[in-house]
Amino acid sequence: MINEVKIGDNLFAVTPLTAMRSLILTPRIGPVVAEAGALFFGLLRDLTKTKGKEEEAQLSVAALLEAEVDVDKIAASLGRIFGKLPPAELEAITRTLLAGSTIDGVQLFGAVQGDGDIFDVKMRGRTLDVWKLLWHALHVNYPDFFEIVRPFVGSGKKDVSSSSSTP
Repeated sequence: MINEVKIGDNLFAVTPLTAMRSLILTPRIGPVVAEAGALFFGLLRDLTKTKGKEEEAQLSVAALLEAEVDVDKIAASLGRIFGKLPPAELEAITRTLLAGSTIDGVQLFGAVQGDGDIFDVKMRGRTLDVWKLLWHALHVNYPDFFEIVRPFVGSGKKDVSSSSSTP
């Protein structure tokens, strides 16, 4: 089973990990995902307080993005979260989550083009797109988790726009 997502002008295919690889990866990504989730649900809670109970059922990620939030608080929290993840661990997690994945039909890792792996060449300057791809890979590898939280984060997945189109 391969799950595809379009990010920018590229089509990515993410191959799910085996059950054991996915299980073994869980304690490595768990602390970061838990802290990011706590930040998200804290923001959702704060938004609920300002919006009122009648609108609570309509709250979603989209509502959070449109809300007035303390960007400095979010940035500081995300900095602390990701600061706990050493670069070598981030690389190992990225390579594991994207093992066997392709960009426009070409393997992200293993195939060399110019300055390195296709990943390094094609994703240079596209840091936000890398995060979007990793988010998609989490959806692919942990669908049961996303089913549980779906009521809190909205429904439906769409193509992901490129960070290069972000103002």
